[in-house]
Amino acid sequence: KIASTAKIGFSFILAKVFIMVEKARIGHFNVCKKIDRLVMKEGSHIGSWNQITGFSKDDYFFRKEPDRMCEFVLEENSGITLRHYIDCNGGIYVGAFTTIAGTGSQILTHSIDVYENCQRVKPVHIGKYCFLGTKCVVLAGAKLPDYSVLAAGSVLTRPYTSDKSSVYGGVPAKVVKELDIHDVGYFHRSSFMVE
Repeated sequence: KIASTAKIGFSFILAKVFIMVEKARIGHFNVCKKIDRLVMKEGSHIGSWNQITGFSKDDYFFRKEPDRMCEFVLEENSGITLRHYIDCNGGIYVGAFTTIAGTGSQILTHSIDVYENCQRVKPVHIGKYCFLGTKCVVLAGAKLPDYSVLAAGSVLTRPYTSDKSSVYGGVPAKVVKELDIHDVGYFHRSSFMVE
């Protein structure tokens, strides 16, 4: 289902279910393959040269994870810029007005359980009005709370549930600075674009 105001550049989109609502955009040279669902809500954006990948829900490699959802959901006015690697096997959920910025970030929702010798998945949740700097790594099961910044080069390894606006940074990422939501202009945008 592709809205009449949605736009797609020269990209390969191979998802079983593909939904783009009003004003959603996909740039050039993206590859999206073998996922069950790609959902882009109003004004959401995928830049260029991104790789969005996974294995369909019924794939052999994930037979011990029958309830997983291999999907990528971008809420309204959220987006990713360029040259990122997005592994959707456990599901990735990006909140409204969030930007996966810069280049070269990786979001990984699966890994090998060396004890049981099998693939395991956990979803990744990135809250609303979040900003991820360049070359971040977000691992399976991680959660970045609303109104948060993940500093460039950081590795988010676990779920954070704080209701305080903060900057997370380091390897592994932890709170390095609290923010006042009222002082941060990025948290008050009305579109995907930054002035």
